[in-house]
Parts: sequence; C-alpha cells; structure tokens
Amino acid sequence: MIIRILSSVFVVGLLLAGLASPVIAQTRRGVAATTRQSLLAKLPASDAVAQVNVKRVLAEALPKLLAGNSARLAEVDSHIEQFKTRTSLDLRSFDEIALGMRYSYPKSSYPSLQVGMSESEALATLGAPDKKNSMTHANGRNEYWRYEGKKLSLTFSNGRLAAIHEEGDAGITKIHTVVVARGAFNTGAIAAAGTAGAVGKYREEKYLGKTIYIFTLDQQVKIMGLLDLKIRELAVTPIDANTLALGDVERVRNAVAASRDRRRPNAELSALATQDPNAIVGFAGNVTAELLQNLRIGNEAIAKDVAAVRQAYGSLALTEKDLEMLVAARTVDAGSARSLGDTVEGLKQFGALFTNRLSGIRGILARSALGNLKITTQGNEIKIRTAVAQSDVAPLVGGL
Repeated sequence: MIIRILSSVFVVGLLLAGLASPVIAQTRRGVAATTRQSLLAKLPASDAVAQVNVKRVLAEALPKLLAGNSARLAEVDSHIEQFKTRTSLDLRSFDEIALGMRYSYPKSSYPSLQVGMSESEALATLGAPDKKNSMTHANGRNEYWRYEGKKLSLTFSNGRLAAIHEEGDAGITKIHTVVVARGAFNTGAIAAAGTAGAVGKYREEKYLGKTIYIFTLDQQVKIMGLLDLKIRELAVTPIDANTLALGDVERVRNAVAASRDRRRPNAELSALATQDPNAIVGFAGNVTAELLQNLRIGNEAIAKDVAAVRQAYGSLALTEKDLEMLVAARTVDAGSARSLGDTVEGLKQFGALFTNRLSGIRGILARSALGNLKITTQGNEIKIRTAVAQSDVAPLVGGL
C-alpha cells in the first residue's frame, strides 16, 4: 500500500513528462550515505536495489501525502496490523528496509515475432488471425489481431508490429524479491505466530546455520503492510541481531549465503541508490538486453535510444513543502545520452499539449510537474528532475 502510493506519485511524473523525476538535493557523501549502503550491502546479488526510510515514510510522507484522508491512513494501519498478526513483525519497529530484485525472463513461444516487423511478415509467421479490428486516428491507423488458440494478441501501428501480448508467463519479466529490514524483532514471536496459524501453513528449515521460518499465505498479504509482492510462501530469517531478511524462499536463502560472504556484489548499484542521503526512497538497477526486449517499445526511435541505457537510478525526497523526484540513466556513451536527452525534450514538448487538456487536480499536478521539469546531460548520464507541491499531490494520492 505505502509503496504503491509513493510509486504512484512517482509514476505520475513519469507519465506526465514522458519520463519524470525530481529535484534531488545536492548529493552529499559521508556518514549518512555509508550507513544506508551498509543495509544494502546485506542484499544478495541483485539486478535492482531500493532502500526505503520507513521511519520517515510513516512519520512524514504518509501524514503529508494523505492529509485530510483519515480513511486511507486507517487502511494503511490495517495492512500493517494484518501482517503483524500473521507474522509478529511490526513495520513500525523497523527503521529502514532494503529491497533486492532479481529478474527472470520466461521465453516467448513465438521468438520469430519482432516489434517493427510488417503485417505481411507477421501473417507469414502465424497465418491469418481469428479476429481483426482496426482504428483510424490522427497519427494513422492501428490494427488489432487476435489468435484465440495461441492466446496471442498483436497490435500494429501504421503497418508495423508495435506490441505483442502473450497470455501466461511467456515474454513477461518476473521479479524475485528479498527484503532486508533493520529494526527490532523477536524470533520466538515469529515462530509462535507461525505455529498459531492453520495446520500445514507453516514450517521451518535450516540453512547454513540459520532457521528460516516459512509461512504459506492463503491470500495476498502486503509484506510488512508495505509491499505488494506476489508470494505464495513467505520466508523470514534473522541475518543478525538487528537485521531480518524476508521474501520468497530462494531469495532469502541467497541473503543468508550473502551474509557469510565479505564481497559486496551490489556495490555500484548501492552507491547510485544512496546518492541523496535525505531521500525517503532511493533505487538503482541494471538495464539488461533481456529486460529491454520484454518491454517491447513500439516506437522505433525511442526503442533505439532506450536500448543504449545500461543503468537507471533515482530518488524520492520530501522538503518542507515539495515532493522532489529524480530519474537518471547511464548510457553506453555520451552520444547516446545526448540522443536520449533530445528524445525526452521532445516528449516534454508533446506532454505540454497533453497536460493542457487535463482538468481539476490532475491538470494542476501535471502542469506543475512539467513546468518544473529539468533535463540535463553530462557525459554518458542523463538526469531528469522535477518537484511538485505536496498540497497538489495529496488530493490525487488520497484517491489512489
């Protein structure tokens, strides 16, 4: 719930300006950044990492962003209590959490299909569709093909394949997450909460000298009352006296193994995710070719620019009155960064036409985010920053 609210605010900026971000306070290295990296250092090898300052989220962000919406605040508290009842773990007893995400890429059943191919090429590959619809719009014509037996849908824009949708897992990037939390907990209470549940819904296993407590979840539970993760079995184990790992079973095992290894597999991502010591959320991730392929970006020019991105990072911060956001991308070279910057500038201009059509609070927020949007390139990096007033964000977040 909490992450969904914060990320929704973040995504609003992304959508409004083509990619959005925030005005991040000037980067300051030192004790704060080192302390935050120490928690990220406990994560196993990951494709993406994130860190959330839980204390500030609960004490500052939610009260401000949900101001005047007591029902939504009560809902957040309810999710926290539900997770506490099931596992004994209380989000309010933790200071920070770090997330480590691994991607997997189930293979497509139709690898010969490629975004950008012509309708005739798709027809030669798959044969005639079971259903076909079309729509003419200001920028041309879209065709929609449906193959019922293959459970496959194709979208063409002006005669070229723009999107592929396969039902099931094929072609969808899967994310396997582990959470490392710093705070207070009691392993005896965790075990007691497990055994107090329904028969057959809890077990324990030993791994590298650690006891892993595994809860079988009857329904989707927000992890720590915070994260919407699709986990059938939730594993929990202490890493040390003040640090807990939880998530899917294999990733928790990975965290246990990582705690015995002095190497820091995520050092570069951790440094990127903690550039702003005052951020309430920081993140960083590697952008792999497989990840980009699964995104299946329909616009050829944009796809080419994005294909040059190798890492992305950013942050979400609160000042006294504003919500500040940053998104940054590292590309293969300086020329690619300049090209991507030009593309984003073009999207910003297009976004101005779109935001003028929005009414009410969405229009106010969109125009504010776009008006404050700043795009800079330096070397092989592009940074996109924006800021919006918390008073403008609160009504929209309250309705999410």
